[in-house]
Amino acid sequence: MSADAVLNGLVYVTSLALIASKFGDCYTTATAIARAGGSTRDEHNGIARAAMNKYGTNHTIWGVFALVVVVVVYATYAVCAGAGHDRTIASGGYIAVGGFVATVQFAVAYSNYCFMQRGRNQSTRQPPAWVKSISACLHRVMSLPLR
Repeated sequence: MSADAVLNGLVYVTSLALIASKFGDCYTTATAIARAGGSTRDEHNGIARAAMNKYGTNHTIWGVFALVVVVVVYATYAVCAGAGHDRTIASGGYIAVGGFVATVQFAVAYSNYCFMQRGRNQSTRQPPAWVKSISACLHRVMSLPLR
């Protein structure tokens, strides 16, 4: 198997993770708002809350999802259509940044799911151990000195 095929495979997996994680976020957000009777008061993102109030909750949530799908498909094509050394750098960057974004999106979807399970008043409980370990690892990486 060539290096290009491996890079393409990793880019496709990253793209799939980005779309799946955004779907999870959108689905859990839409479900939580529907269970709250359509109230957007628990939405922390002020821009999203304003758009939901103006255009409707489902139109906003699934419109953002559609936009993300279009952007991810275009970015996947752009990265995979490149050639040479620049393509390797672009693929590596896409995989790294996309993997991080997908991880954060899965964490948001999980948080939304837990919020729905516990209810509004119990949302301040401690996160699971795996969330704490990811947070600690990111804190260590971010505190490394730059050379």
